[in-house]
Amino acid sequence: MLNPRPIAVVRTAASLAVFNQSGPRLLISLVVTGLDAAVLIRFGHLVYIALSATIFLRTAFVLLILGMIGSLARMWFLTVRNWRNH
Repeated sequence: MLNPRPIAVVRTAASLAVFNQSGPRLLISLVVTGLDAAVLIRFGHLVYIALSATIFLRTAFVLLILGMIGSLARMWFLTVRNWRNH
């Protein structure tokens, strides 16, 4: 009779390897998202009010925020894709 234990050990090792690869990326994604959200919540409205005098600066600020959101979306997409593929 074959011993099923080596298969279980290999599956456990594979699961740990996936977490070791994806865990830090997930943690970095959470930290960066939290920091970006904190900065936007704390200072975004004040900066937008200060830029109300010029349409050019307001547009530039909005484009920067959209770029940051796009960057976060890409980072989360890559994190989730990496998590699912392993």
